[in-house]
Amino acid sequence: MCTNATKTAAALMAGIRPTLVSFLALENVPATTVTEVLAAYDAANTAVADWVPGSSSQTVVQAVEAVDAVFNTLPVPDSDKALAGLITAGLASVVAIIEANSTSSPVEQSEITARAVTHVNQLAPGAFKYRKGIFAEFQAAPDKQYHNAWNKQVSSMGGKYTVLLQK
Repeated sequence: MCTNATKTAAALMAGIRPTLVSFLALENVPATTVTEVLAAYDAANTAVADWVPGSSSQTVVQAVEAVDAVFNTLPVPDSDKALAGLITAGLASVVAIIEANSTSSPVEQSEITARAVTHVNQLAPGAFKYRKGIFAEFQAAPDKQYHNAWNKQVSSMGGKYTVLLQK
C-alpha cells in the first residue's frame, strides 16, 4: 500500500514533534506534563522506527495512541483546538499508515484508509487533501506536508500564533 511505510510514518512522526513541543509551550503546560507527553512521544517514535511492514501493528498503534491519550488530557482553550486537532490528526495518520501496511489484504487496507480519512477530517477539517488516499498525501515528504498544513492553520490564526510557524 505504501512503498516505504516505516520511513513515511517515521518522517511524519518527526514532523509532529516540533509542533507538539511548540504547542505545549504555547499552552504553558507544566514541565512534568511536558516530560510525560514527550516521553510517550519518544516511545512511540521508537516503536514506529522499529516496526517492519507486514508485521503486527499492535505495539506501534498502542504506543502512538498513548501519546494521543496523554495529549488529549491537556486542557486546551477553544481558540487553540484547531492546532490540537492537527497534532492528533497527524498521530491518527501514523496509526493508519502502520495498520494498513500490517495487512496484505487490499480490502482491509481500503477499509483502514477510509476510516482514517474520515477520522482525520473530523480532527482537522480540510487540513489535508486526500486526492489519492491518506498515503499519497504524505508519501513524498511527510514532515513537509504536515508542516504545510500546520503553517496554513497557524497563519490563518495570526497574532501570537506566528511563533509556531515551522520551517
